[in-house]
Amino acid sequence: MTHERPQATESETIAGLYKHHKGAEYTVLGTGTHTETHEEFVVYRSDDMPEDEFHIRPKAMFFDQVAKEGITKLRFKKKDE
Repeated sequence: MTHERPQATESETIAGLYKHHKGAEYTVLGTGTHTETHEEFVVYRSDDMPEDEFHIRPKAMFFDQVAKEGITKLRFKKKDE
């Protein structure tokens, strides 16, 4: 059984600099797909990490909203928006 992954469109390109709701900045390198579940993950890193280390987070969670002190905001917000 094969699964075809839809091609990303330019509007789905997420690489760039993001600010976490707690204030830290991260560089998003792109996305990856789990080979068994087909869940999409965001691959990102901070500048203070070793160059060969990365964070991954489910794409849905990365772009989710969080409530902090009664205010709802994006977990990560792209810096150029």
